[in-house]
Amino acid sequence: MCRDCENERETKNDQHGSRYRRAFGESELMEWFEAEAGRPRIEDRTHSPRTRQTRREKGHPRPRSKSQVYALVLHQMACCRRRKEGGYDTIGVHYAILEDGRILQLQPIEALMYASNGFNARSVAVEFAGNFPNIRGKCWQPKCDKLPCPNHGCHQLTQAQIDSGRYLVEHLLRESGMKLTHILAHRQSSGTRENDPGPDIWYHVGQWAIDKYGLKDGGPGFKVGSGRPIPDEWRDWGRRGRARPPVQPSRGQAPQPGRETLAVRQAIAGGRRDVNQLTNMVFFGRHPERGGKKLVKTEPGFKRLADEWLSIRDRLVRPALRAHVRVR
Repeated sequence: MCRDCENERETKNDQHGSRYRRAFGESELMEWFEAEAGRPRIEDRTHSPRTRQTRREKGHPRPRSKSQVYALVLHQMACCRRRKEGGYDTIGVHYAILEDGRILQLQPIEALMYASNGFNARSVAVEFAGNFPNIRGKCWQPKCDKLPCPNHGCHQLTQAQIDSGRYLVEHLLRESGMKLTHILAHRQSSGTRENDPGPDIWYHVGQWAIDKYGLKDGGPGFKVGSGRPIPDEWRDWGRRGRARPPVQPSRGQAPQPGRETLAVRQAIAGGRRDVNQLTNMVFFGRHPERGGKKLVKTEPGFKRLADEWLSIRDRLVRPALRAHVRVR
């Protein structure tokens, strides 16, 4: 992995890495990481009084079978970047992904929620907290006759939200018993949700799921009812170089550190300091299907996976190492 991404450090890291691997084998690292990261990382709120009330008010009275569900529908809240504890329980969807990457399961998969218009009967819905821009960089704001008019802000998708959105896809594919074959955009079923979920969420989560796992979005031109097809710009948003760089949660929120961050910090505190080994720990934790196999330039999707590895190194591991040095 690291040879493909960091040739300039090959000799030094091979020398250090050999000593590291003698002390901590790759399999032991992965077992440790899985335990420290606490997978799965979905907070179950389906039994809170407010989510039960929401289920009665915004869902069908009879449950359905999991085997009926074939699609995950992506939404953005167009508001609500931050709320107090329990503040998302009144949203009538199955999952919510917050700015700091926490995943809240608000409703059981068996609950038929009225969230996605024509997709309701056989889908689960996930909302990303925030008001995210369209392809022109504009964010939705409500029309109002009285002043002051509420301002819902204009936000950027965080790396933690991207990671958690992808984790949720994998969770539904592997752990829920659903027959997940499609990932869809709310705009495909609603004429009033033109930018739902928006190009950034679609490219980083929806298109990622299509490219990696072969999920379907119905194809060009697909919509139901008054909905609108997914724009071509959304599908190759990042390839055009137009995807906005993910941001870290804002300082004012004081978010809980993500589990990957906590795992890296604990590894560093325990004496593990090799950048490549720490990066591999996180990368292979996200991709258990690889079994620790290094990336090869000739394999399908190499560039995307290599970019992900480098992002882990530069956005997670190196900052954690620098912070450790500062506080010693």
